[in-house]
Amino acid sequence: MLSPSEICLAIIAGGKGRRLGGVTKALLRWQGRTLLERCLELAPLASQVLLNMNDGAPFARFGLELVPDVADAGSPGGLVSVLLKSRRPWVLAVAPDMPLVGPDVVAPLLEVSAGQQVRGFLREGRIEPFPALYRAELGPEFLARLPEQPSFAQLLAPVQVGSVLLASPSLLDSVNTPQDAARLGVKVSA
Repeated sequence: MLSPSEICLAIIAGGKGRRLGGVTKALLRWQGRTLLERCLELAPLASQVLLNMNDGAPFARFGLELVPDVADAGSPGGLVSVLLKSRRPWVLAVAPDMPLVGPDVVAPLLEVSAGQQVRGFLREGRIEPFPALYRAELGPEFLARLPEQPSFAQLLAPVQVGSVLLASPSLLDSVNTPQDAARLGVKVSA
């Protein structure tokens, strides 16, 4: 199992939240806390924490190292940005719109086998990009491919990916629409 000294926790929060009316999903509330605070429960697993967000003003109170998107390329661009900024060999990339993802859920990702460059959950026949563990050294390779606007599947195709089965795939459900928020108990309005 990887130790915290080998891991950078990267919270990929640069999305526009369009299907939720443009809200900043990381500041939505779940069980009395923001979704960003839920992600920060993973911080003890890492020795560096990065927040991918172009406008860090709403997050200043958290004291996190802000990493803007290098190419304004959505989630793939956010991932590339944190891979390039990481000072650790591994990046545990998470998305704040997944309120059920906590330390117990990501623990199996930290059991990396030799040769793996990415380790993620297998869901519906594909590797989920978040949460997942990435070798930071992939940053330059992925950056060179961003102009192609690749999907995550295309980005991961040439690398060594290890997969983990999740007993309950619903643990990776995310808040993308008002219906998702209602189903997961996430508070969208003030």
